[in-house]
Amino acid sequence: MRKRNYLLRSVGLELPTLVRSGSPASEIPKSVFRTSLKAALSNSAIHILPILASITVVTLNLKTIYVGRTLTGQIESAAINIAMLQVTAKLVELLIIASLTNIVVYTIRMEMVLGDGVPLGAVGGAFMFSSLSYLWSPELWGSFQSNSTLSVKLRLYGILILSGLLAATVGPSTAVLIIPRDQDWSAGGSEIYIRGSSDEVWPTQVDYTLSGAEPFCSFPNATDYGVCPSGGYLSMLPFRTTVLQLHNFLDMQQNVSSFMFGSTSTLIPSTFHRMPGLSLTGNWRSFACETSMTGVHGAEAIYLSQLLTDWKQVVMSIPYAPLTTTISEYKYNDNLMGTISSRVPVVRVACSDAQNVSSVNNEIQFPVLPNHGCWNSMEYFEYADLNQTSSDRLKTTWVLLPAQFGRVSAGLLFEAPWVDGSSRVVLGCSVDARWADATLSSTGSTGTSCQASVTDLARGYDISDWPKYSEFRPTNGSSWSPIQLQQSWLDVLTPYVEVNDVSGGQPWRATTLESLLYGTVATNDLFHSSLSQTAVWNKMDLGSLNRTISLEWVLATVVADGLSREGSARVLDTTGELSSWTILDYNKTTDFQSQLLCGGMPLEQPVGVELITNRASIQISGYSYKASLFTDYLSISILLIYILLALYHAVEIVFTRRASACWDTITELLALMQNSRPATLALKNTCAGIKELSTYAKVAIIRVTQPSAATSATPIPHIEVIFREEEHIPVELRTLLNDSTSPNARLLGAPIHANTWSAVPRNFNSSRSTAEDGWRHSERHRPGSELTMTQVQVNSLYG
Repeated sequence: MRKRNYLLRSVGLELPTLVRSGSPASEIPKSVFRTSLKAALSNSAIHILPILASITVVTLNLKTIYVGRTLTGQIESAAINIAMLQVTAKLVELLIIASLTNIVVYTIRMEMVLGDGVPLGAVGGAFMFSSLSYLWSPELWGSFQSNSTLSVKLRLYGILILSGLLAATVGPSTAVLIIPRDQDWSAGGSEIYIRGSSDEVWPTQVDYTLSGAEPFCSFPNATDYGVCPSGGYLSMLPFRTTVLQLHNFLDMQQNVSSFMFGSTSTLIPSTFHRMPGLSLTGNWRSFACETSMTGVHGAEAIYLSQLLTDWKQVVMSIPYAPLTTTISEYKYNDNLMGTISSRVPVVRVACSDAQNVSSVNNEIQFPVLPNHGCWNSMEYFEYADLNQTSSDRLKTTWVLLPAQFGRVSAGLLFEAPWVDGSSRVVLGCSVDARWADATLSSTGSTGTSCQASVTDLARGYDISDWPKYSEFRPTNGSSWSPIQLQQSWLDVLTPYVEVNDVSGGQPWRATTLESLLYGTVATNDLFHSSLSQTAVWNKMDLGSLNRTISLEWVLATVVADGLSREGSARVLDTTGELSSWTILDYNKTTDFQSQLLCGGMPLEQPVGVELITNRASIQISGYSYKASLFTDYLSISILLIYILLALYHAVEIVFTRRASACWDTITELLALMQNSRPATLALKNTCAGIKELSTYAKVAIIRVTQPSAATSATPIPHIEVIFREEEHIPVELRTLLNDSTSPNARLLGAPIHANTWSAVPRNFNSSRSTAEDGWRHSERHRPGSELTMTQVQVNSLYG
């Protein structure tokens, strides 16, 4: 006799052992079970690969591994690599389904052979459970009606339903976890230290004499110092004729659509090596109900820019190492970004319509700014210090407005050049500046700019609420702190500079704000029209320059940029030449590299001074294995449930040391059915199909028949599938139900593992009528049909 190879059988590789040379051999008797540790271990081998694969992908996503901006390997195409990983995910899914099939077959086999039986609808469950439709099939729901015990139902249907759900979900789960996703990755960080208190770093009374700025901000060349309020002037000047002009119904339209909502960025490039470029964001009136601009915080932007520079130097110096694959791949990131939770200035500006003011009039209209919401009214302000001397140059004057104008930080009086020495166009502008909680970010791909996103905004508005829309939306909480701009600070914000006359005339002295406005908003086409200056200024023709809103945009940009640089000198050692300035309190620890990459403490904390400590985080993007979404954790949970189920099954087989390779294919199950007596009573009228759920509830069991000694010299027990309701019917009566049934075998009415067997006596009456279960048959005695007694163990041989 030839032993079955349980290992190859369990993993589906039994074919080589079945190939024989010479003439085909006939089937030999085989055992249903084999009780040995080796056979049990071999029977569990089918679970090894899918369990290891599941553990691997779960570990990858929980441990997290960064791959890079593209998938590594000999094939550079990310699409091809992802396709190959999809094939791998499919292979893992097939392995898991094969493992689940083994579990279901084992459960059904054990219940049919050693247990109380399995309903007909569940007998084929091992070959149907992997189809999700089996969960609502007549076979499964019909089998629920069986009279099996509760413990049997819980075990059988629990395994069937759980395996069915796992079979339907392990495919998507493995694909989600095996294929890396392009996502953000935490790649380090550091604490940063700014000297001073919160009130000093983010003052609500911005006064140059109290701000802690160095005296160079009042020097004639103050615009050369990027940490001064006027430090952005030289960067804005080249773009004044392109960026700072807005035209009616081209840049602004009343009939807006939803895609126009959102902020517009204005980049102020850096002219100082320690100060990165500042990307200011905002929107102007017409796209919104008011003009506003969001700045950044220069002191923290300086730190963040330096940290990103050091981070790039560190990762570029790390060689590839198998044990530190993730860190060595950082240099191949798709995008580098640093972020800090900070407070930034947010500014809104509102200017009145143009007014024609004569030399004897000093009343100017200024908008009234409410604490919340958009402005919609104006009040007259009598400015006693208004200079009534005529001039052919434009002029701006800072004005401190009283409380009647609402929530204002400062006011600006704009005067166009005089006409005939009698009058000029005048506008009053109200400025509202506040500190607000925000996230400061710097993109490391260029490392040249920082921008901020306010995190504490009141409810936004959709397209139907267009008249109320604004990027300036303070909440009722304390995170929006009003700023009062003092005259001393406003003077250093817009210092005097020399301006070249665009018409080729002599240079003249003007403030930086006047320089930005000169030749653009204030004077273009202002004197080349038959209309009055007021009419030209307020003209709303299609394509014409909207001077009022352009003035608001320029003013908002200048104030937001100046407040962004406020206090930046606090983080610098300003001794020596400008080019030699360094960052204060940026002293690296001995393990700076490792601490920076792990987000520890790479900088030494200063002692003996008052500090504001903040946390800078560094993120990169690219392909990575990292569980971060709900779908990731759901997929991990599904694979963990499978792992536990497979491990439980493997332990059960090894503990009982009971291995079997029977009836795990449809062919073998069909052979067993074909070699069994017809269930004429239980399956009556089912040859052409089953239409009643109760039929699926008929419980099938596997029992042994024993040929008599008269027909076999060496009797070998024979296995058959019978139904429980026919189990105790005398064999003589069952035989008459189908003439094709062999009369030379008798049923042993007990499970295979039983040690005793109940049987029909040898002197059974040769001719009688029997009534049982409501039916009547007469049986003729057939010679040699008596039932013999025997004892069969689980490792016995059966035909």
